[in-house]
Amino acid sequence: MTSSLRKPAALVLAYAALWFAIGLIPMVPTDLDLYFWPSAQEALAGHPLLLYAPGGQESNTNDNGPIAMVPLTAAGAVVERLGWMGNAQLRRALVQAVFSLFIVLMATEAVAAIERLRRSRLGSRARPLTYGALLLGPPLWQSLQGYGHIEQGLEVWFVLLAIRWLNRGWMGRAGIAFALAVMSRTAAGFLLIPVVTAAWWRGRRATVRFAAAGAATGLVVLLPFYLADPADVMHSLVTFRGSFPVGAGSIWNLFRDTNLGAVGQRWDVAFVAVAALAANIWLATRSGGF
Repeated sequence: MTSSLRKPAALVLAYAALWFAIGLIPMVPTDLDLYFWPSAQEALAGHPLLLYAPGGQESNTNDNGPIAMVPLTAAGAVVERLGWMGNAQLRRALVQAVFSLFIVLMATEAVAAIERLRRSRLGSRARPLTYGALLLGPPLWQSLQGYGHIEQGLEVWFVLLAIRWLNRGWMGRAGIAFALAVMSRTAAGFLLIPVVTAAWWRGRRATVRFAAAGAATGLVVLLPFYLADPADVMHSLVTFRGSFPVGAGSIWNLFRDTNLGAVGQRWDVAFVAVAALAANIWLATRSGGF
């Protein structure tokens, strides 16, 4: 390894080691323990297409696509080999170290995006500070360590890849990357609104290429799981949200005991989508565009 690569490699290893150490802190079970590990264990047991079977028809389940389960299952195989499967802290520590690598990829892509927007390279002081803000940002740490959402760094990395490729006019690649983001974390679907709006400005044909590549990728990823276990896949990825209660901190709590409470419970996603669409249309059509 050349000297120019040794320092970045050492920093990445140190960052992964930090996530490993943080994972050793005792804490209550997170979504990683309750929903994602059972899916990985199902795959390790020889049933990779039954990722959604452990949750069955329960009110809460693994509601993300299967892409993040690939590195989680690989990490699970290592955990199994080391004999750590019964130790929640060691198990969590190794998984967080593995998924921290996707956070590094996300930060690298984000810094590159900032430099493209600036049309110049960040300075010798600004660059490490920017990396630090991305790699050590509290929301990401709270999400992964506090809630067990290992997939968020992977999701955002795919989205940033999709945006870079879209800006270069590589619509097929952009569609594939965006579909992989949604297949990593379903909430990424909301970002389809600004991304498709940006694609639309490149022309109808470009938008069709983006949409076709994304739809084909999503179909290829999900179809085997759906054919193997249609009821659990539909429940986990689509229908269970309708029975989910309004969460704490939501504005819909103001209407909990009224007829509007049921509207908020079942249609809050539609309200968010309409608001996002309106905001993006306004941004796209104002003077100067985005």
